[in-house]
Amino acid sequence: MFFSILNKTTLIFQIHNATPADSGEYACIATSELGSVITKATLTVLDRPFPPSRPVIRSQVGTSVHLEWVGHNSNSQIHGYTIELKENGTDVWQAAIPYVPNTSQFISDLSPGLTYQFRVSSNNNISMSEPSPPSQLITIPSEGELNERASETNTPWKSTYNKDFTEIEEIARGRFSTVKKVSQNCTNREMAAKCIHKRITDIDHVETEYNTLQALQHENLIPVFDVYTTPTSYIIIMPLLPLGRLFDFICRRPCFDEHEAAGFILQLLTVTQYLHNCRIAHLDIKPENLLVEMVMGETRLKLCDFTDARHIYNNFYVHPFRECPEFLAPEVIKGTPVGLLTDIWSIGVVTYALLSGLSPFLDDSQEETCSNIIRVDYSFPDEFFGIISKEAQTFILDILVEDIDNRPTAHKCLESSWIQKYCSNASSQPRHKSIPTDRLKDFIERKKLQSTELYS
Repeated sequence: MFFSILNKTTLIFQIHNATPADSGEYACIATSELGSVITKATLTVLDRPFPPSRPVIRSQVGTSVHLEWVGHNSNSQIHGYTIELKENGTDVWQAAIPYVPNTSQFISDLSPGLTYQFRVSSNNNISMSEPSPPSQLITIPSEGELNERASETNTPWKSTYNKDFTEIEEIARGRFSTVKKVSQNCTNREMAAKCIHKRITDIDHVETEYNTLQALQHENLIPVFDVYTTPTSYIIIMPLLPLGRLFDFICRRPCFDEHEAAGFILQLLTVTQYLHNCRIAHLDIKPENLLVEMVMGETRLKLCDFTDARHIYNNFYVHPFRECPEFLAPEVIKGTPVGLLTDIWSIGVVTYALLSGLSPFLDDSQEETCSNIIRVDYSFPDEFFGIISKEAQTFILDILVEDIDNRPTAHKCLESSWIQKYCSNASSQPRHKSIPTDRLKDFIERKKLQSTELYS
């Protein structure tokens, strides 16, 4: 470091061969008999970043692996990471995910039966670091093993339901089950009991639903406590969510806005992304299966009812078409194989209904509704979408695509301009036009009447 005087008014301070250790704030003070003045400048010296720690495999579910690592910030600001993978027995590393903003990531769609290693590099504005040491080896089960694991059960069936609980009232009724508010006799704690009728459901389906939920942990899922069998029913015990369904919760006020709607869809996409990372398709996303609870003053969405959920490891599963096709994807209607992105279609229909109070494909008969779905025949009437942003309409358009392979993933949906605009620093943005809840109330009443006619 040295100073040089260029002229009477200019002083130059130079640092040669600067390193990141020279980063900081520099001050220049000029003093005379009249006083002093000070000027400051901040210097940031960037260098090639250090590599992060060796990645640790936290879990492996289906064909997905969850990686975590620790970044190294001592010499430069890190802007992201690049994950590479290598199949055991080869020397070729290939990019798995080019950009990861944090130090945790799911790697999905790995090939069954293969063994992998992973390594991570740090990125900044200068360059990419050397790669980290490779992770331990992890073998993805074969397709046969994956299917066998999905069907395995150690379900802890209990037979003391009538002794353990007192039924209070019926909360909801569906195709195969009723949900009742119950009181646990030993604690007086109120819970929810999903009672599944034995005459129309076999035990394997109930065990699959219970074991699937037992294996999952996410803030937008409802945990399960116990599973019971009685002479007439299989019963799954869950927490009671007194606020009920999302649409009902919204309709307790005269209006809401797109910020709130986008926030709920963001939560739905987040939990769907988690399920898809675990190779699980829900296959029944609709308003009736979206509940809410208050957590520290925040409204948290809960995705429920895993009756139809399936592990998806190939393109062979055909999901049976049942009544009420409004939220079903074209491949379900046509009887062709479904996939993880079948859920994305349903999220698009839910978004349309939430913003407009209308069902986009509903027609006078079930046949006409199915035809509209297969042809993707819907529109955005100005009467109902005049106050809805173009970003929201584009979000729906991008999702409601007939070909499942052309639909965006949940991760891609989370990066959409609508979600980014309406969920990033929403409190600092001007509030948008209020959406009256009148049409949403009419939607709810129609669905209740439909449910009564079907399940009574």
